[in-house]
Amino acid sequence: MKWIGRIGCAALILVAAAAGYIAWNDQGVVTVRYDDSKLASHRIIKMQLRSNHHFEVAAAGIDTAFLIPRDIQVVFADCGKANATYDPAQAAVFVCYELLRLFAQDYRKYAPTDSAADVALWQTALFVFYHEMGHALIDILGLPATGREEDAVDQLATILLLEAGPDGRDAALRGAEWLQLQSRRSTGRSRAWDEHSLDQQRYFNVICWVYGSDPKAQAALLGRDWGLPRARAARCPPEYARIHRAWTSLLRTHRY
Repeated sequence: MKWIGRIGCAALILVAAAAGYIAWNDQGVVTVRYDDSKLASHRIIKMQLRSNHHFEVAAAGIDTAFLIPRDIQVVFADCGKANATYDPAQAAVFVCYELLRLFAQDYRKYAPTDSAADVALWQTALFVFYHEMGHALIDILGLPATGREEDAVDQLATILLLEAGPDGRDAALRGAEWLQLQSRRSTGRSRAWDEHSLDQQRYFNVICWVYGSDPKAQAALLGRDWGLPRARAARCPPEYARIHRAWTSLLRTHRY
């Protein structure tokens, strides 16, 4: 029966090695910070964000899903322009109050009620959060990204939101909806040199991936309101399966 003891010892060694691997590669945490602002409109946005805890929940979800070797901070702050970005030098995602104020102004025009506008604001901000967190994960985890990184993190943001269920799906679609709004009000020549795909291309990509994740449940995306062309829709299920498989492979050793 000595072999049983040897197997038991080997199993203990493997468990200890796995625990050591996790401990070594999961030394970081994801935290959220809300900086103060001199602008009253920004302070209102800050208060709304802090009271609903959506981003603390999202940060905790990233923290519990991934082995993160160093801290990542998510900072809501004044930036001087409507933007969101990831700074690798600080390992920090910055979401600007100016961008959230722009969301609020847009949705006040189109949402049927103030409550609906508030929901639209945080849903769009959640898509932005996951997009920028995608940049952070590529940097912190040393993930390879071929092609445009901006397209890659749109993929990852959509996949992670879809994994979160109906609320996440709604946030992905809201992010796409705002990209469509941006494309409609763009003036002049498109910035073909920019690292981002055109807003309308990003819109159709996101709704294609949402549709491709479950064509029967997301059939409404083929309708007039969303306008996903059937020629593209036919390719969306294999397209989503392909990017989901790719990201699953890339993240396999970095997830619990």
